[in-house]
Amino acid sequence: INDNGIVSVVQEIKGYKGTVSVFNQQGNELFTRVIAANYVLSSKVSPANNMVVINSVDASGIYSRANLEFTDMMGKPAASKVINENIIFPTISFLGNDSVLGISDQGLWCFNKDGTEKWKQEFQNKKVCSTAVWGGKSAAVALKNENAAGIIDNNSTEVKIFNGSGKQTASCN
Repeated sequence: INDNGIVSVVQEIKGYKGTVSVFNQQGNELFTRVIAANYVLSSKVSPANNMVVINSVDASGIYSRANLEFTDMMGKPAASKVINENIIFPTISFLGNDSVLGISDQGLWCFNKDGTEKWKQEFQNKKVCSTAVWGGKSAAVALKNENAAGIIDNNSTEVKIFNGSGKQTASCN
């Protein structure tokens, strides 16, 4: 549910890999897209109510790949972005009205509404434990050493904060 009350719902449907339905504030369906090629993980409606991003996984090859599909509010595809091998975005979020942040255990990727990569932050020898996006303007990411035993152990957690341009604005251990 976005801040304006527009809802996107991902559902299973027999014979397909998922559907995405979008409803307005009154509960009226704006569109439903049936997805046959990729497994749908999530979808988000932009804060400006002008775009829906469908986050899915292409598992047809040797490696899994994230796929972000940008659609208009009638479900018509506008752009698509397939990410390199072995990257999956369990979480996506909007940074501003037209930028989408894909979050994986390896880093952050930010895309324009046409699917063009704006910036990325990959974390060497670190794994993403948790993230938060607030105000549509900044993203915080908590990182642990790649070989750490768990979230709570003797290794310190590092927190980094990035603005909408991908610039690190703060960090702490």
